[in-house]
Amino acid sequence: MPLTPKNIDWFFFDLDGTLWDHDTASREALARVCEEYQFPPDDFAHHFHSGNVALWKELSEGRIDFQTLRIRRFEMAMEGIRHSNPGTSAEELSVRYLDSYLSAPRLLGGHDDAINLAAERGRVAVLTNAPREVQSLKFAHLGDSRHRVEYMICADDAPAMKPDRRFYDTALERAGGPDPSRVVMIGDSWTEDADATRRLGWNVIWISHGRDTPRNADGIHVVADLKGVCDWLRT
Repeated sequence: MPLTPKNIDWFFFDLDGTLWDHDTASREALARVCEEYQFPPDDFAHHFHSGNVALWKELSEGRIDFQTLRIRRFEMAMEGIRHSNPGTSAEELSVRYLDSYLSAPRLLGGHDDAINLAAERGRVAVLTNAPREVQSLKFAHLGDSRHRVEYMICADDAPAMKPDRRFYDTALERAGGPDPSRVVMIGDSWTEDADATRRLGWNVIWISHGRDTPRNADGIHVVADLKGVCDWLRT
């Protein structure tokens, strides 16, 4: 049976890459850091991102904490470009990056409409895989639609991070224990948002952002962007 909003009681939205334009915010913040410290932008960004991916894996496995990740990725980037100025610390770069990253709203088009339409159909929450101290600042940029979100579960609110089942169990418990068949996860990560919740019996809307749909997409509703989410919510 096709997935329709009338069969949903809870609409769970991811934040980064779904409502918040993380890629643009990160790219612009890194560019400012490189300009200020005269780093080669392409090489620095390459080493930053490759290190960041590896560190997030360690974080999800519980081997490091968020503060270690924030600093270590800049240490790895400086090591990658062979930067040896002792006057430049990774901690300083991390602070400058985060200040720039959060300096202005970086929201994806349609975020207000998507939240408001979902709230007209049922209840809304946000599930995000980063710490509350950062995500709450992004959430505050959402505008008036944020008042229609009943709660936000961050990585430090649950005993584990996405895609661990315990994260999603925490979300359902906070929602009062709804039947998984009456909830939908809306997000852009195939691993963390789509496949993980499908395995738990949730309904799923995966935002592809132009990426190819994985072959094992049975039962998952695929849209290109938030406009596609809004179109579905209007059905």
